[in-house]
Amino acid sequence: MNAQQHRRFLSYLELRDYFPKMGGELVLDAATFVALDTELAALLKRQAKRETTPEDVRRIAQLRSMLLRD
Repeated sequence: MNAQQHRRFLSYLELRDYFPKMGGELVLDAATFVALDTELAALLKRQAKRETTPEDVRRIAQLRSMLLRD
């Protein structure tokens, strides 16, 4: 985990404490967070280049929700 991912992970944990989701969804562990964060970063780069598919756009929305981003 690099420094930026670590900062985002700590932010995620803090937001998770303040805004728990209904239904008792589990908190992501560090390894899972890094994998999903890396996937999101790659998709956002593709989106900036306007190379995303509709499936990619749906996955971006899903990942943002899971990682409590934007």
